[in-house]
Amino acid sequence: FTDGESAKMRVLVVAARRDSVENLLATVRKAGLVPELVDLSAFAMVRALYVPAPVARPGGSDGEGASGEGASGEGDGARAAGAAGGEAGLATLYCYVGGVTNLAIAVGTTCAFNRVLPNGVESMAATLAERGGLTLEHARQWLQHVGLERDTEGMEGEAKILDQARQVLQRGSARIADDVRLSMEYYQSAVPDARRVEQVIVAGPGIAIEGLPAVLEAELGLAVEPRSLGQVEVIPGVLDGVEGSELTIATGLALDEVKA
Repeated sequence: FTDGESAKMRVLVVAARRDSVENLLATVRKAGLVPELVDLSAFAMVRALYVPAPVARPGGSDGEGASGEGASGEGDGARAAGAAGGEAGLATLYCYVGGVTNLAIAVGTTCAFNRVLPNGVESMAATLAERGGLTLEHARQWLQHVGLERDTEGMEGEAKILDQARQVLQRGSARIADDVRLSMEYYQSAVPDARRVEQVIVAGPGIAIEGLPAVLEAELGLAVEPRSLGQVEVIPGVLDGVEGSELTIATGLALDEVKA
């Protein structure tokens, strides 16, 4: 998009189904509340990223009887369940690390808790831009280039900016992890019958920063999986030149339904 004078900027327009929004608003109004703003991003995130847990077959995956590995619940099917949508009754924490960090805790496809955290990729980029005298776009590129895993010695780029980017990433990722941990603690104490969180799914531009999911996994003590889209099938070539990690929320809004 451009007005003819300014530089071009990319714009993504997404349409959500009216009946999906109206059903949510009807529930709020029925409770006697007057909605002033509708933020569907948490629901969209869960819809886009959710993957149902495979059903474990009796007797294990190799067809053995009750004496086999599957009888104890420790077979391949049980392990696969933890890696996909989680065990029945347990919760999954979805975390979209973008301009801010959007957090949602869901049981299956039902969102039980949502919170928007102020720290995200954009706040880190703004900090680096200010310290290094960079544009925001260049700061974002430096954050992706440096990441959190590789040694900065020998890395291409000015040493001062490399060190600044690494420091910003370390402090920023620690803040995000702290915010997520505190949100989980609040969820467990404030939500009636809160289900235990068993895994974390990380999405958004943050997963393009090498090492960020691993830092969150170490800080939270939970399995963390980076994911852009869940059950969504993408036609080959359609997303060429587009970062799939930036389309998670838009995809969730556009989905007609999600199979639980």
